[in-house]
Amino acid sequence: MPRKTPASLFTLPAAEERDSARPHAIVHSCDYLLRDDGTLEFHYNYLDYFWEIDGAKIRARHYLDRPRPLTVAVMMDFKLFDQRKYVGILNYLQRRFAVIETFDSKGYTVRWKLGPAGKS
Repeated sequence: MPRKTPASLFTLPAAEERDSARPHAIVHSCDYLLRDDGTLEFHYNYLDYFWEIDGAKIRARHYLDRPRPLTVAVMMDFKLFDQRKYVGILNYLQRRFAVIETFDSKGYTVRWKLGPAGKS
């Protein structure tokens, strides 16, 4: 899906010095589908990061074969994710990725980019 220009950006503060919300699991997966003739329909190679906070299950996905900059997508609606209780997850992702997106029924939307000289 094409990337859209952000309509809203995170209001959460910039990353802290430590990781306050490490994922409880990181899973490497590879999905693919072969056509009847044996050719490849699609192939996805990715890491999924998993958190559970206050009963909410949150997943972020990084496609390993996607060109730089390093990008991760929080698989949650922006309005649901942009809450103070998830700031630790945002901090964790900001320390590891140059671009953070959200993914919902409208597709992927960029919500944060690492600026020049490491500034957001």
